[in-house]
Amino acid sequence: GYGTNDDVGGVIGAADGDLFATAITAGPEHHVAVGAPGAGCGVAYVGEWDFAAGSSGDLQGDITTAVASSRFLELRVDCTGEAEDITWLDFGRSVVVDDFTGTGMMGTAVGAPLSESYSGQGAVFLAPVNDRLSDDAGVVDLSASGAAHTVVSMDPDGRFGASLAAADVDGDGINDLVVGEPDGVGDGFAGAGAVYVYLELDRLLIDNFADTANMVVRGDAEGQHTGTSVANAGAWLDGTEGEGLVVGAPGHRDDAGAVLVTPHGDAFTTGTTTSLAGGVLLTGVDRGDRLGAAVAVYDTDFDGLVDVAAGAPGSGDNGEGAVWLFLGNQR
Repeated sequence: GYGTNDDVGGVIGAADGDLFATAITAGPEHHVAVGAPGAGCGVAYVGEWDFAAGSSGDLQGDITTAVASSRFLELRVDCTGEAEDITWLDFGRSVVVDDFTGTGMMGTAVGAPLSESYSGQGAVFLAPVNDRLSDDAGVVDLSASGAAHTVVSMDPDGRFGASLAAADVDGDGINDLVVGEPDGVGDGFAGAGAVYVYLELDRLLIDNFADTANMVVRGDAEGQHTGTSVANAGAWLDGTEGEGLVVGAPGHRDDAGAVLVTPHGDAFTTGTTTSLAGGVLLTGVDRGDRLGAAVAVYDTDFDGLVDVAAGAPGSGDNGEGAVWLFLGNQR
């Protein structure tokens, strides 16, 4: 069962308009990251939340209390004086926490897709968190020198960092960073969008630009908005080593939408650039369905292969919306 109210813990946003929990993700070793893009320039919170240790009902109140009690670390950026409206950055619109180096060091990536400090291209901040989750954990300014690495897009208004995921695409046992840019000029088409995969974090942190990605999935038609959503597909296609990606493109074919499940391992190697034709394409039925606006994966039928759930918020005669479930297939 789901237990009782005594087993339920939770936190709420600290102030009106914070948009707390716009993004939320769970990582290894009970790590949880939560985005609040409406809190000033935006805020991301990361901490360890161990439900397995027993009742988590003691974690209550607003997020400020959780930070003060060292349950969460507060990640911020300073945009004072950059714009009259300090919410322009959208920092915390997307978050992911994982071990991206294989060293046991947890890193948090935070998307800021409206980052005007780089002419509107969008940015992703990447910071280690292990050594900061301590008894005196509190607030960290990621815009301070040396606090985080910032990766930016070269595409104006592309909304780089609107979606994030972690996946071991090349099958080397280390999760890779996946970044969506849904409004980018993919393959020469305005708003086609793109998804970038970074295998070598050391290279990424030196060059700091989106075009240093090892692999790219690009939209191949105007207005597809490829990369609106991204997720780790696991072994969806055949159960072999390596993990594919689930990529949402809700603007595909007059907003009917589509979800791409990419190949992985040897089929998707370093230097690869592919399009929506480069994998299994699941498409919406009617114009306006917007299939792929959100995606998630889980092995719902316990056959060892993950299944893909895709949101279609425009589906139905009156836009009631729907969630479509696609079962992983042995191939």
